Amino acid sequence: MGIRSCSAVLGALAAVMAGCSSDHKAGNGPPVLTSTPTPTAYGMIASPLDPYMLSDKQEQTVLKASDLLARQCLRGFGIATTGPVLPLVGMNGVIRERNSRTFVDLQDAQRYGYHKSAAFLDPRASPSIRASSPTSSPAASPRPSGLSAEGEILLKGGDQPGGTALKTYQGRKVPEYGCRGEARAKLTQGLTLPSKVKSQSNGLRAAQLHVVDLRKQAIAELVKDARYRDVMKRWSTCMKQAGHVYANPRAAMRDARWRTPEATQAEIDTAVADTRCRLQVNYLGIIGSVRAAYEQRLVERDAPVLRGVRTYLDQVAANAGKALGERPLD
Repeated sequence: MGIRSCSAVLGALAAVMAGCSSDHKAGNGPPVLTSTPTPTAYGMIASPLDPYMLSDKQEQTVLKASDLLARQCLRGFGIATTGPVLPLVGMNGVIRERNSRTFVDLQDAQRYGYHKSAAFLDPRASPSIRASSPTSSPAASPRPSGLSAEGEILLKGGDQPGGTALKTYQGRKVPEYGCRGEARAKLTQGLTLPSKVKSQSNGLRAAQLHVVDLRKQAIAELVKDARYRDVMKRWSTCMKQAGHVYANPRAAMRDARWRTPEATQAEIDTAVADTRCRLQVNYLGIIGSVRAAYEQRLVERDAPVLRGVRTYLDQVAANAGKALGERPLD
């Protein structure tokens, strides 16, 4: 997404949010919602913070370029690679998929119980692995392809066995943060983060974590909001009427009894009741709208910094696209 197209998205999103809440200003108490939608699936309410993260396409471009540059660096040290050496699933992909799995649609609940929910996701596995196996194990996680111990150190930087740092290898200076760090440095060379975004060595990660931190701040405000407590109470009452006693959906989803290879009938019954109760009390609509209103306040408060973050991410993605175009994989 280019800077101009991003600006258009931000403007459109602001207009949408204006129709949902009449009070975004920080310090004015709980935001007043003029309307509350009734979504039937996760993600139907836009997050005002999403435009300040890498898009899915941008993230894939950055990940592939990072891997390509790291592999080229390793080849410079005589380390051959037969496949990716860096993960091709990034922060955005993990966060978005995990968030989407906090709500189980009725069809999945009837078949898998909670076994396709966030409670069972291995954060290191790729979306394709998780889609094919609801209970994928950590062993299914992608690993670097056949790197030796020295190759791993060259990739990530750090100490050799015995605790001494690897400064040179075959007469060449090893990058301070390994080939992974060199790839990152090439993608961010000459770029500047807003001064309020804290970063030691990984500016890209810092930029994204700044937005993640704002999202956490919004959630912290959400859980203190009376509307949040009310919808949780109504959900719990609905569940109790169906024969299941839980204080909140997280407790139901993470019940220790569900840690079985396959969903039991008790788990399926609970998951089905959970989904039906969430829809009955408009859990998604209320939680999503109130959270979005708190996020919008933070967007307005942090607007100059977020614009700088957006520009930085667009520039990193552009550099990644150039790297892939100029250095195709062989």
